[in-house]
Amino acid sequence: MLGLDICQLGISKIGGEAWAFGVTNILRVAVALYAARSLCIPMGVQILHDRKANVRALTLVGILFSLLLLGDLIRPFASVAQATSVNCFPNRVSLFEELRVVFIAPVAEELLFTGFLLAVSRTRFDDLIATAFVAFVFSLMHLPGSFDLFLTRFVFMSASCVLFLKTSVLWPSVLMHMAGNTSLLLLGRSGELCEEMRSIHLPMFLNSLSLAFAMLMFLGWLAKKKF
Repeated sequence: MLGLDICQLGISKIGGEAWAFGVTNILRVAVALYAARSLCIPMGVQILHDRKANVRALTLVGILFSLLLLGDLIRPFASVAQATSVNCFPNRVSLFEELRVVFIAPVAEELLFTGFLLAVSRTRFDDLIATAFVAFVFSLMHLPGSFDLFLTRFVFMSASCVLFLKTSVLWPSVLMHMAGNTSLLLLGRSGELCEEMRSIHLPMFLNSLSLAFAMLMFLGWLAKKKF
């Protein structure tokens, strides 16, 4: 994927950003689909007719996405009072970057981390350690960033791995990843929301560490619960 990023930079210098986006992201999708087929990663598209399984998977996606989004909303409320200037949500990016973040990155990252790396890790460790390892690597790959962002990404990938473990297919994790990235981009458009947060004070125990711990405890319970 790093090679494709370099390729996109080169094409953008020659043919413009639109051409660079089109060519490199078509290649990203092709590489991701080829990897899925070669590695026999269970995307789950072949069993979409199983309505009960789909309803259960979508229910889990809805629950986990709602909890993750709630954490993303509470975290700035809890931390904004401690800083005179804070970037509550990611800054707005270009249309091409938004398309990549919403559609391309979730497929590629879920194939790499939840599909491939988790499968390999489970052959050496139990599911809990494998999930923690994949989440840690995912967080490291998104550095540099603050400790809050590291925790956020760790919890997010942990939720994605648990979702895969409960459904045995990858499409729910991809869907949740797309929804999560989309929500952050939409929140990034609400610049005035950050100012409104400054007048709200939440208890000190509501911080990034406590929110992450609570979510990880819930994920641990969910991982052991029969689905």
